[in-house]
Formats: sequence, structure tokens, C-alpha cells
Amino acid sequence: MDARAALAVVERTRTVNAQRLQRPRRYWLIAGALLAVHGLIPLTSGWPLVASLAPLALLVTIVTFAARRQPSAVRKMRLRGHMWLPLLGLALAAGVLQAVSTVLYGTYGLWWTPVVAAAMLFGGTLLAGPAIDRHWAREVSGVER
Repeated sequence: MDARAALAVVERTRTVNAQRLQRPRRYWLIAGALLAVHGLIPLTSGWPLVASLAPLALLVTIVTFAARRQPSAVRKMRLRGHMWLPLLGLALAAGVLQAVSTVLYGTYGLWWTPVVAAAMLFGGTLLAGPAIDRHWAREVSGVER
């Protein structure tokens, strides 16, 4: 009985560690906002120079807000081995979506494609980000599904 109780305690500890390793949801909100603003940049191609700097100012504002308040309780994780794959998949999907949106806007003048792409980038990051974070936390803490 002592061995089973000890194993149960170890498993509970791993589960708690996996929960503590996850980043706050606002990190993924900020990443989604950055990608969404980046997705809207093709719309500024015909704007005057001063107005076309508005997305850059918005990006700087988002980064400044993100750097202002960082939680100290979140542990830093090193991505190793196959932990890079989910992040690479998210980045690849965002890049393809952005490229298709830019081509459609530039070629056919469909003004709504960058807007839809920005919304999809924001929503996709909000949905995929926490799942990626849970995957990383499980990998680091050794918790199986």
C-alpha cells in the first residue's frame, strides 16, 4: 500500500507542476494581437507614409503593454526535441494564411481578405496557444495524457 500511495502522490505532484508551468492566457492574447496587426499591414500599402506607420505604432504599443506586467511565478521552459513542432506548425499556418491573404489582396484587390486573415490569426492563436502550452508543460513535467 505504501508504494501505491507514493506513486499517487508523485502523479498528483506531476499534474500540479504541469498546471503551474502553463503561461497566463494573456500571453497568447498578446501573441494573437501581434499576428492580427501584422495580418492587416497589406491594407496600408496605399496609405500615405505617416498613416502607414500606424500598424508599427500599434505593434510597439502591444509589445510595451506586454513587457510592462510580467508574472514572476511562471517558470521558464527550454524547448527541446519535438517540443518545437507545435510552435513551428502554428508559425507555418500563420505564414501561409498571411501569404494567401496578401496575394489575394494584391492581385484581386479583395480588401476583406486581410481582415479575415487577421481575425483567423487572432482566433487561431487564442485557440492553439493554450493547447501548445499544455503540451509543453506535460512534456516538461513528464505527465502522460
